[in-house]
Amino acid sequence: MPLSWRLVLGIAFVVVATAALGFLTTGRGVLGPFNDQVFDAYLDQAIYVADQVEQGVPPDRVGRRMGLEVHLRPAFRAGEGPPPRWLRGPKPVVKVLRDGREIRYRQGPRERVHIRTDRGWVVVRRDLDLERPRQNLGLALFGGVLLVVVVGGWVVRASLRPLNTALQAMGRVADGDLDHRIPEDGPPELQQVAQAFHRMTERLDALTRADRQLVAGVSHEIRTPLSRMGLRLELLEDEIGAHPRIDDLGADLAEINRLVGELVTLSRLQLGGFRLDPKPMSLSALVTEAQTLSDLDPSRTTVIGQGATVLVDPELATRAVANVLKNVRRHAPEGPVEILLDGPRVTVRDHGPGIDSEKLATIFDPFVRGDEAQSPTGLGLGLMIVKQVVDLHDGAVRLANHEDGGLIVTLDWPPA
Repeated sequence: MPLSWRLVLGIAFVVVATAALGFLTTGRGVLGPFNDQVFDAYLDQAIYVADQVEQGVPPDRVGRRMGLEVHLRPAFRAGEGPPPRWLRGPKPVVKVLRDGREIRYRQGPRERVHIRTDRGWVVVRRDLDLERPRQNLGLALFGGVLLVVVVGGWVVRASLRPLNTALQAMGRVADGDLDHRIPEDGPPELQQVAQAFHRMTERLDALTRADRQLVAGVSHEIRTPLSRMGLRLELLEDEIGAHPRIDDLGADLAEINRLVGELVTLSRLQLGGFRLDPKPMSLSALVTEAQTLSDLDPSRTTVIGQGATVLVDPELATRAVANVLKNVRRHAPEGPVEILLDGPRVTVRDHGPGIDSEKLATIFDPFVRGDEAQSPTGLGLGLMIVKQVVDLHDGAVRLANHEDGGLIVTLDWPPA
C-alpha cells in the first residue's frame, strides 16, 4: 500500500476514534443526564397541568398559558371494553407513579403524556425532541471527521509530493539520465535535498564520464599494438608459410580486435562522439546489409514483408540490426530465424533457448550476456550498443521470450 494511503488511513483512524470517544463521552456523560433532568421537569409540568384541569380550569386555557397542547380524554378501566387507541401501537407504554398520580407515555420524540385525574385522562403534548441534540452532535462529529480526513489527505499528498518527485528523479538517474534535476523550491529542507541530489548526480556524471573516457582512450591505444601484431603475423606467414598456430593466432587477434572495436563504439556512443547523419533508407535494404555484416546463414532466415522507409543513420542502424543477428548466430546456432518487417518496425525471432527472465531487465547493461555457457567469449556489449543506437534515433527496442521458445527482439525506427 502506498505511503500516502497509509498516512491518510492512519489520520482517519485517529480522527474516527477520537470522534467516537467524544460522542460516547458527551452523549452518555453530558446529554444523557441532561435529558433525564429535562424529562423530569416535563413530567412535573404535566402533573401541574393535570392539577389545574382537575380543579376545573379548561384544558385549552391551561395549554395556552403554558405553551402546551392539552386535551381531556374520558377515563377507562381494564376489562371495560377494548383499550383506547392511544394505548395501542408498536411502541410499549411506560407506566409510572409520580406524586400520587398514574402517568403513562411512550418513549420517543414528541410523544404525549397521559395523567389520570378524577375528570379523566389529561393529555399533555410538548414539541420536545430530547434525541435531537444527540443526533445533531453525531452529525456534527461526522461532518468534522469527513472534513478532517479530506483536508488531511490533501495535506499528506502535498507533503509527499517532494518525496515522489525525488523518487522519480532517482529512478531516472538509475536509468542513466544523469542530467535530470529537481526544482530547488519549497521549504529550506527540500531545497537542501535538491542541492544534495544535484551534487550527487554531478559527481556521478563526472565519474562516469571519466570512466568512459578512460575506456575509450585505452581501447584506442590498444589498437595500435594490435595493428603492429597483425602486420608482423602476416610477415611471419610470408616467411615460414601457412601454419595452424599462425592461423590460431590470427583468429585470436581478430577476436581481440573485434572486442576492442565494440569498446570504442560503445564509448563513442556514450560520450556523444557519434553525430547522426540521418537519411531515408528502405527497411528491407537495411536488413539485407545487416544480414551480410552478421555472417548469419541466409538459408536460416526468412524475411516477411517489405517494411517502410525509415530515417536513420545507415551505418549505425545497420550495425544495430547486425548485432541482433550476430546474437542470434551466437546464442541460437540452429533453427529458423524469422525477420518481420512491419512499417518502421523490425522484429527478429529465433528458436533458441531464449533469455532467463531474471536477466531480461538487465540484458541491455554492459558486460551482461544472456547465456554464459553458450557464449564464453565476448564482452556482452552487443545489445547495449543496439539500445544506444536506437535511443540515439529516438526509437525503441524490446526483448521478450516467445511462449513456444526462442527470443523476440523488436526495433522501432523513426519513419521517413
